[in-house]
Order: sequence, then C-alpha cells, then structure tokens
Amino acid sequence: MSNGGLLDKTTDARIKIDSAIIKITILAFVGTALSFLFSYFLKVFVFQEGMYFLLYSFLCCLGFLAFLFLQAFFVKRALAVNLIIFLQTAVFLIPFYKELSKFILFGALAAFLVFLLGIYTGRNELDNSLRIRFWRISKRVLPKAIIGVALFSSIIYAEFNIIEIKGFIISPTAFEKVVSPISRTGIFNKLIPEFDLSLSIDTLIENLAKKEVEKISEINALPDMIKNPLIDNAVKELEKKISEFVGFSVDPQEKASNVLYKFVMNKFISMPENIRNFAPAIVGIILFLTIVGLSFPIRALATILAFIIYQTLLVLDLSAVSMEGQSKEIVFLK
Repeated sequence: MSNGGLLDKTTDARIKIDSAIIKITILAFVGTALSFLFSYFLKVFVFQEGMYFLLYSFLCCLGFLAFLFLQAFFVKRALAVNLIIFLQTAVFLIPFYKELSKFILFGALAAFLVFLLGIYTGRNELDNSLRIRFWRISKRVLPKAIIGVALFSSIIYAEFNIIEIKGFIISPTAFEKVVSPISRTGIFNKLIPEFDLSLSIDTLIENLAKKEVEKISEINALPDMIKNPLIDNAVKELEKKISEFVGFSVDPQEKASNVLYKFVMNKFISMPENIRNFAPAIVGIILFLTIVGLSFPIRALATILAFIIYQTLLVLDLSAVSMEGQSKEIVFLK
C-alpha cells in the first residue's frame, strides 16, 4: 500500500513536470513567433516605408515583450531561460539573412545580452519579494527589454538607410508622414496660420495671401474685382521668393512637402562627404533615443497585455500561485 502510494505520487509529479514543460514550450514558441514577426515587419517597413508595416511591427513587438516578461515568472531554470532568450533573439536575424553584416549581428547580440539582464533582474526581484508584485517586476524587466529592441531597430534602420541605397536618409513618403502632421499642429498654426504641407504650393500661398489680406481692413473692403488681382500678384511674388530661397524652380502644382523635401535633400547633399557619411548613424541614434523616450507607454501597454495573459492562465487553472515554505508566494505552470 505504501509503495503504491509513493509510486502514484511520483507519477503525478512527473505528469505535472511534463505538463509544465509543454506549457513552457508553448509560451516560448509564441514569444519566438512574435519576435520573428516583429523583425519581419520591421524589414518590410525599412525597405518599403509602409506605415502600416510599422504598426504591425510595433504590435508584434508588444506581444513579444509581454511573453518575454512572463518568462521571468514561469521559466525557473537558468539554462532554459538562456536558451529561450537566445532563440527569440536569433530569429531577429532570419528576415535579414541575405543582408547580414557585423553591425546587424552586433545589434542582435547586444539585444540578447540586454534581454538576459532584464530577465535576471526581474527574477532577482521576484526571489527577494515575499509576494508577487507584478507591476514592480515589470519595472525591472521591460525597460531593459525595450532598450534591447531599440538597439536592434536603430541599428537595422541605420544599416539600410545608407546614402548609396536611398539617395537620402529618408524617403519622400516617410518624410511627408513625419513632417505634415507636425505642420498641422495647433502650435505651428499659431505661428503661421493656414500652413499645411499637404497642400500644393499655389493653394498654400493663396491661403496665406488671403489670410494676410483679411487682416488689412482697407484692402479687405475693396470689391473682389480689385482685391483678387492684388492677391494674384502677391501669390506670384511669393512663388518667386520661394524659388529663390530653395534654389530651384518650384512647380506651383507640387505639394509643399515635396518642395521642402527637395530643399532639405539638396542641402544635405551639398554637405561635405565626411559629414554625410555619419547621417545614417545619427538617424539611428535619434531613433534609439526616441524609442527609449517612449519606453513608459510601451512598458505600460506590454505590462497590461502580460497581466491579461497572466490572469487568464490563473483563471483557466493552467497556472497557480502557492506559498513557498511558509510565507513566500511563487507562481508556476501546472
């Protein structure tokens, strides 16, 4: 009887271990798939500039960060943690296998080391806490994970925005998507009313001229047959001044954002070559600092997603929280 009971307990323990291994494997596989999709859509965005690809990459990145964070709770063995993080970082390189360089490899290695640092910092916080503090542990894991993602992304963007490939550090489409919304902000319009880079040059100048005319009561009171020629002359004069300022003939029908892009590009190309060669690196640094600067909202979103998954596992009885010893909580996959 006693041996049979011991055998039953041993069998139950093995079943639980096997079940936990399967669930950890699924957890690792989903995280790996999301890390691959993040890198894949990042490559598509860099080469094609489609903003929706950037959105897809960001969403997959959030999912990857959430599953990376959960691994600090559920993966107990250091060897397993190291192997899973290594695989999840290695798949970053798969979409870029034809374009692999020492810089891309360095980016992946740096991301791997930072991911590990984040995981072990979180595990250390978990080991030293009597109760599981989900949000506190996220402060230890996710900021470092975001730095890892930022490192890899900025190196990728800098690597593939070389002057010989792109002709300029940013494409006209990407330039317009960045600059046009800024030109329509309330703060900018307070400085230059009716200024919108998405408009054509002639429409933009006409709007500006009309706005200025409305401010002069004497001219504004004139009949349209007298006022309109004055506006037309003002428009032509402004077009001439714009052409002189940018250094090339401006097509009135061309979008203002395209004219601004050509102006910036010409100024960039006229810079000494030794300065231009640093442009991709500068853009990469700016991108890195931008992502790190947005780390709080990114961390908040990833933490919320991870918490939803965490609670779902508890509700579905796929994981449990128990007391380790007499007073310490631990969480595990059942």
